[in-house]
Amino acid sequence: MRLLFPGPRQAARSRPLNPQKEHNNANRSRLHDRGRTPNQKESLIRQVTDAVADSLQAPPANVRVIISEIPKSDYGIGGETAERLGR
Repeated sequence: MRLLFPGPRQAARSRPLNPQKEHNNANRSRLHDRGRTPNQKESLIRQVTDAVADSLQAPPANVRVIISEIPKSDYGIGGETAERLGR
């Protein structure tokens, strides 16, 4: 999870910084059986937003929470994919 605190120039953008990356992440979000449920993600986003807004006295609308799920086939440990290792 990354926490981003946009400055005035970034907050004004209406398009993704990297459209191809956003497209890839949208495709990955369909893999609900590998990660957390949509309800768990919504709860996480809500609670992280509240915590950041409270601790930094920032408007919740300025807080961005990005959940980046990486399929087990897309990373490796010790020369093997995590999928093959059963992780």
